[in-house]
Amino acid sequence: MTAGMPKVVDEWATRLTGLPAARIEDARERLDALGIDRISDELCRRPDVDAVAGACMLVSALDTLIERGVPETKLIAKLRRDPAVWPAVAEILAGRLVLPFFEKDLELTMDSGVTPGGPNADFRLSAAGGGAGAAVEFKALGLSDLEASFFRNMSRRLPDLVLGAGVTTYHLAFAESPPIKPPEPRERKAIEEESRERRRRLPEHVRDLRGAVVAGYLTEGAYLARLRGRVEAALRQLDGEEAWVAMWWSNGASLLDLRDALSQISLPDHVLGLMVVGAAVIVPDPRIHYFHALLPRPDLDDRDGLPVYSLEDDPTAAPILATFERSVGVRPTLLLSPDGVPIVFRDGSRRVFPFNFMVGTDSQPG
Repeated sequence: MTAGMPKVVDEWATRLTGLPAARIEDARERLDALGIDRISDELCRRPDVDAVAGACMLVSALDTLIERGVPETKLIAKLRRDPAVWPAVAEILAGRLVLPFFEKDLELTMDSGVTPGGPNADFRLSAAGGGAGAAVEFKALGLSDLEASFFRNMSRRLPDLVLGAGVTTYHLAFAESPPIKPPEPRERKAIEEESRERRRRLPEHVRDLRGAVVAGYLTEGAYLARLRGRVEAALRQLDGEEAWVAMWWSNGASLLDLRDALSQISLPDHVLGLMVVGAAVIVPDPRIHYFHALLPRPDLDDRDGLPVYSLEDDPTAAPILATFERSVGVRPTLLLSPDGVPIVFRDGSRRVFPFNFMVGTDSQPG
């Protein structure tokens, strides 16, 4: 157990994500051994489930990329060089998650270009002997300044919105951001009674979880505008070889919206489309689900649906993704253990999250 880390945080990380205690401690030890203070502070010493999961996911991704031939020194140098923790972590996680799109025998390199001094893609896969391959440029699309401000404003209200039992989700339109007031005593009593009834039907491992979530909707327009800007920035890092842009999946817009936005971007012929990769957790399912979606350039897309792949070939993965697709938005979140210890607090201090997170199925009203 890392010094100062409340045991209850690790216990709830296991309950919510299925990560074994031994794996959590091993991940912390390995990251601490790197000697990168901001990585240790954020992933090994910050007491919340996002840090625990992020540490385990990062170590797993490092192992996979090293096994595929990326020098460990290069990966560690990226973590050491980048001033922000989560964008660098997301890039390494994405490097692992784009691999299933390509043949297993392709050689993987990182931060390399075809010509010296030319564009420098984040990942490049090529056949042995320098044959044809593909480049992948990654961009993390974290919270915007406006979204981070929304999180900060809502997070100040979250402690007062936590009721005596269960997790309550409050819905509002993101752009309006009206003040959310704690329920009046009579309303509070009815909500708590409803929460107690829901708790009786929950699995034992999450029955005592308490908290509040503010689900802010109607984020799509601003999100897609930022997406277009990030794709255009990525194109400057891709030269004339076959290439893809990869994005870390967050829940600001649906995949169908992303595909429509892609049709409005003038992609050069050698850029084949957008890869969207990421992870999701829905309470009470104690697993981290990984997703891969391929959005080809419109003139190359002859499919009616979106292919989605789970790393574990899990039949429940597609319905979980569908739940997020029906409930697009941002979610300031405070979850407490039964004795009041914060175990998840998404308050805007992080711009990128290790996974999309939902408690129950808080589908958008209307």
